[in-house]
Amino acid sequence: MKMRLLQTLVLLTVLSMSSFAQKEVKDSKLNLSVEYSNRHVWRGQISVDNECIKPGIEYSKSNFTIGAWGLYSTDSSYDEIDLYIGYKIGNFSFMAYDFYMRAAADKTKNFFDYSKEAGIHMFDFTAAYKISNDFPLTIMASAIWAANETNYKNFTDKGDYGELSALSTYLELTYPTKLGHTDIKYVLGGAPGKSRHSRWFDENGRKHYSNGLFYVVNMGINVAHKIKITDQFSLPISAVLTFNPHQEKMFLQFNISLSN
Repeated sequence: MKMRLLQTLVLLTVLSMSSFAQKEVKDSKLNLSVEYSNRHVWRGQISVDNECIKPGIEYSKSNFTIGAWGLYSTDSSYDEIDLYIGYKIGNFSFMAYDFYMRAAADKTKNFFDYSKEAGIHMFDFTAAYKISNDFPLTIMASAIWAANETNYKNFTDKGDYGELSALSTYLELTYPTKLGHTDIKYVLGGAPGKSRHSRWFDENGRKHYSNGLFYVVNMGINVAHKIKITDQFSLPISAVLTFNPHQEKMFLQFNISLSN
């Protein structure tokens, strides 16, 4: 355990040193980042209940953003690559993601396989609106569609297994604030209908889905702070406490992150 953590910190240091070499060119920016987490919790559910590394690369110019984000569990049980593109206009922002997610049983599957029978891609389309700088409440709506209808048809919102049978929607409110030099963000998210976001697993690993009107699945607080190491370098750390009322589960995630 100690050796694994030491290896992780060395990797973070090496990547951070290379990222500091990046320079802004006019209104363009190339950003490199890497994050270590004790687990990965996404929208009120655990994706990886193990230590994981999350590298990322992002290029932004004016209102456009394009990037890639990865998630790799240290026990090699799961990895994920997310490609995304975004656009911001005024207080509105729009994002489109391609999630390529591989559990241990999917390691041999082809990245370019988008088939309904065997593909392991999901697509997430989000739209968000921030009310104002004085009242920075952000309202976000997300729609996920899975390429593989065979595996994911059971989390449709309405239960009608048609062309978009693998559709799952999610709504979220976030509110950022500060306490001294500490950044705090409150999150409240929910899923309407029969949704991937409102599913759960029993003790035998079988999936179950809810058929109600709306479920709160993500209540949380994200606390982020920078620990000063030297006059030129500070180490960003954060902790995320998440409660899923629908599943009656609580998670605590700890992160160490670096970026240029």
